Amino acid sequence: MFALTLASHNLVSAQTNLILPTPNHNLYEHPELFYMHTARSGGDAWKGGMYGFTRNARNTKGGVVYTRFHEGVDIAPTMRDGRGVPLDSVLAVDDGVVVHVNAVAGHSNYGKYIVVRHIWDGSPFYSLYAHLNETWVDSGTVVAQGTPLGRLGYTGAGINKGRAHLHFEIAMVVNGNFDKWYDDEYGDGNNRHGYLNGMNLAGLNVARLYERLRENPDLSIRQFIEEEHPFFYSVLIPRTSRLDLLARYPWLLKHSASALDQSWKISFDDSGLPIAVEPSQREVKEPTLDSIVDSPFSYNYVTKSRVSGSNGSGRLSGGGIRYMRLVAEEPDSATLAAMEGLFADAPIPEPDMATLPSEPSTPPPPIAEEDFAVASSTITKPTAGVEVAEEEVGTRGDEITSEVESEMADGKAEVLDTLDAEPERDPSWPSPPAEADAEKSKTATEESLLRGEWHIGGYEFVWKLSKKSLSTELMPIRLRVTSEDDDLDGVGVDNLIVSCPELSRYGIGSPQVTRISEIVWSVRLQVKNKKAFAARIRELNGKVFTLDLRIQADGIEGLSQVRVEVSVKS
Repeated sequence: MFALTLASHNLVSAQTNLILPTPNHNLYEHPELFYMHTARSGGDAWKGGMYGFTRNARNTKGGVVYTRFHEGVDIAPTMRDGRGVPLDSVLAVDDGVVVHVNAVAGHSNYGKYIVVRHIWDGSPFYSLYAHLNETWVDSGTVVAQGTPLGRLGYTGAGINKGRAHLHFEIAMVVNGNFDKWYDDEYGDGNNRHGYLNGMNLAGLNVARLYERLRENPDLSIRQFIEEEHPFFYSVLIPRTSRLDLLARYPWLLKHSASALDQSWKISFDDSGLPIAVEPSQREVKEPTLDSIVDSPFSYNYVTKSRVSGSNGSGRLSGGGIRYMRLVAEEPDSATLAAMEGLFADAPIPEPDMATLPSEPSTPPPPIAEEDFAVASSTITKPTAGVEVAEEEVGTRGDEITSEVESEMADGKAEVLDTLDAEPERDPSWPSPPAEADAEKSKTATEESLLRGEWHIGGYEFVWKLSKKSLSTELMPIRLRVTSEDDDLDGVGVDNLIVSCPELSRYGIGSPQVTRISEIVWSVRLQVKNKKAFAARIRELNGKVFTLDLRIQADGIEGLSQVRVEVSVKS
């Protein structure tokens, strides 16, 4: 093992004694007053503000399952002025250093937010304070516990004044070399948040952390993770990758590797929080699901869509492979130098017969070899992405569009493909409505019925045709359906209905829709009347079609549109 030298301005806490970040202290006795409700109807709407899989209920054969993960907690305000604007100050929960301030609401669906780094048990953890109306500190500021950071608010996508709240997280950073991974995956140069992009933050069960610290002030953060974030699945990655994760959290490594070990086995909880790393003698060429606990629900519902399958048999989805590539991204040279000999081979240990179990243990069985194969369509590198922050970072990235050429049976066409990044978190959604518009927002009850702020990743598409090689089957447009509604961001779509009557004038038939995944859909156009199409080809140049979309999810329906511009080349 090793210890990294901490910068002199880092404040180190031996124990994790935290304060709550706002004057709202109802967490323990009256949680219904602590959490801000979501837009859903019912007496338990406040539970949507809790950490975990708390949103978007689905009825399944195994029962009701909540499929949308909330990375932190939404804390309701305690004070408002006469106009309903919240007045609560937001405080640093512990000593630390401000490492990121996003002061432009439109750069993130977190709105204005602040990240503070703390050193607990020798490792960095990050508290995040989002949807602020005001930010009062600058990046690099050393703060003491209780330092005012900003004002609770309602900046960010899909939040109005009535639902103003503090979105609060405590998270681990997945990879310090995030910029390299982001550029490799998307290549757009639009990552505004560096390694503190929401896609790179794995949140802890923050409310449970406060409850446990109240019971035991001496609880270590490491002990908390071991006890409160149980194993759900493990993934093997080639041992050629030296894990940047261990530079910050070396205690995740259970024992050193030997010369016989071919891969790293990384264990995760259901949210994708890494909880353990150990070497394995199993050889793999790419990230591969090793084992997973049984569940009555589709793994897609209970792993943030990173694992598909069910009943103990699964595989990594395209989004899961993408996330594992982030976990496995090589550290930068400075980090590698600091990690010294961490990845040197350890001697092959002799077995200690006294420590061997008398009875076989029963971990989840490894996934069969035949289940390792992943369809190529699930691992296609996306050419466009909207980073989801959830998180909410969803973010939960920025919109990315790039032209791709596709060969067709009878010719060639070019389209803008908009297959987006996984819907996990997004700190870069479009700007929220102006306050004047927010004043017109519906009540929570009305929102639960309307919820129509749907969007298509990319928004506009260019469809390029060549007169010399016209095809009767026009290339599909791939699009990702998302929402500015805070309660629907990243929700899986049950059905997508696309119509455009105007297409028939040009000999083009009704749009054909194919479901690729719960959020990714393909809209294909086909020439039905070749004569009419050929006769009016010149009119198509510069023509903009508006496709009307009916989006159905969770028993509700929303409307949206997508514009397709046609460009005809000689």
